Amino acid sequence: MDAAEHHVEETKEEEAAQVMETTTAHSRFGRICVFCGSSQGKKKSYQDAAVELGEELVSRNIDLVYGGGSVGLMGLVSRAVYNGGRHVMGVIPKTLMPREITGETVGEVKAVAGMHQRKAEMARQSDAFIALPGGYGTLEELLEVITWAQLGIHDKPVGLLNVNGYYNSLLSFIDKAVEEEFISPTARHIVVLAPTPKELLDKLEALFRQSDRKEICCGGSVPAEGTKSGGKRFGFRQVDKHQLVKMAAGFQIGVIGSLALSVASSVSIVLCNKALISTLGFPFATTLTSWHLMVTFCTLHVAQRLRFFEPKAIDGQTVILFGLLNGTSIGLLNLSLGFNSIGFYQVSSSSESIKLSLLVLLLGVGIASVTDLKLNLLGSILSGLAIATTCVGQILTNTIQKRLKVSSTQLLYQSAPYQAAILFASGPFVDQLLTNRSVFAHKYSATVLGFIVLSCLIAVSVNFSTFLVIGTTSPVTYQVLGHLKTCLVLSFGYTLLHDPFTLRNILGILIAIFGMALYSYFSVREGKKKSANDALPVSQMPDKEVEPLLATKDSNDTEKANGLSHDC
Repeated sequence: MDAAEHHVEETKEEEAAQVMETTTAHSRFGRICVFCGSSQGKKKSYQDAAVELGEELVSRNIDLVYGGGSVGLMGLVSRAVYNGGRHVMGVIPKTLMPREITGETVGEVKAVAGMHQRKAEMARQSDAFIALPGGYGTLEELLEVITWAQLGIHDKPVGLLNVNGYYNSLLSFIDKAVEEEFISPTARHIVVLAPTPKELLDKLEALFRQSDRKEICCGGSVPAEGTKSGGKRFGFRQVDKHQLVKMAAGFQIGVIGSLALSVASSVSIVLCNKALISTLGFPFATTLTSWHLMVTFCTLHVAQRLRFFEPKAIDGQTVILFGLLNGTSIGLLNLSLGFNSIGFYQVSSSSESIKLSLLVLLLGVGIASVTDLKLNLLGSILSGLAIATTCVGQILTNTIQKRLKVSSTQLLYQSAPYQAAILFASGPFVDQLLTNRSVFAHKYSATVLGFIVLSCLIAVSVNFSTFLVIGTTSPVTYQVLGHLKTCLVLSFGYTLLHDPFTLRNILGILIAIFGMALYSYFSVREGKKKSANDALPVSQMPDKEVEPLLATKDSNDTEKANGLSHDC
């Protein structure tokens, strides 16, 4: 160790000593998250350290955030804090409650959906982290908060209670990674190390004092009630004030751009398909949808190769069933549209069951369909079949995503080829039934081919803009944008297709759209309420809103585009 390093170490020790001399009741930490095992370990020293840590937190008036279990070291440290009169918050996945909670719970317990939500909530509630001895789970939680600190996601201190040298092997591994240049020397010092709870907390307090500066907290870390140190709390990555203003301005421009792109692409695909049908005489919308799906799959394949998302294997039988069902749903929706006018199809395809909003929505559909002279028995039967397959598809989607824990993007990537396959097979038949023309006998001019390519590219843009909007706005904003696009598409349908546009049509459509708006409001509100009750901090967005729009059962925009493509 050279003179400079020796001086730094002496300075740290002096500051730690100064902290030890101060009154412990004025700790700068309000709540500390403790990672530890659900087992007590082989040695009694591990159990003693857990109890001692809990008592040390109490002596410093620090509350506890932990994994929520009542067994093992978790139970020991939580009971020590709770019996000392401090607040205890346990965060535990519902699936682990039978395993990690026996008898009475300790303090406040929040049940969350899974491990990701557990870690996010524990991190959000805490000012610092301490790891007691533990197994895989403890190690995984510790390494994740270290990684977040390395990436600058947070600046909260991370402490390692190295009881009897328990973590010596881990520290040797980290040193080896630094030596081999996989971890930077700076990142090596993220972790504060000590053999006893008192010494560790003293070092964390000293580190806090060194970092005690004016901060701008970003990313949702806000002072909570009871926060120590004059309201200051360790938060997320710090930025300069002028930098923050520039970031906000850039963010606003990005939001406006994504909203504009979403509206433009959705309306553009309608106009492009309309040009293909009415002007160029290419009415084969189901076949065109299969091409959209193939282009979407290719785009997603490129995206996953560029690591925009991670693919996940799904059971072949499950994904084939899902793909075929949704492909059938799209085909039936197109058949339904062929026998119903666009007004009836477009409004009825958006209805869902929340009582008040559904009543308003059905009222609007009823008023609109009374004057809709193109509605007929066959069209109603086809609409019923389309709704049935769509509902089954929605249930299957929900089941697959929850059971296999896959995202909508992963599911679309796996199922798109099968959806495209069934539409490839059924598309020519459906299109010939609707148009009395064969897609194979059509003369493909350069202009037609150009518009087909353009339609596929716009379909990709619809997906891309959807991800942008969802990523930069709230669910309410996205839903409102959807209503705007609904109004625009309906207006184009009546204007370009010359359907009757009477006062009763207008009234019915407006009431139906109002019903859709009510549905969106109540569904988002209920989603937030459910998320709050289950303490899901990662995302308040209902899963259906993060699904791509193109050619999925929840895809209103694609249905709109296909709808205009069929009504010729």
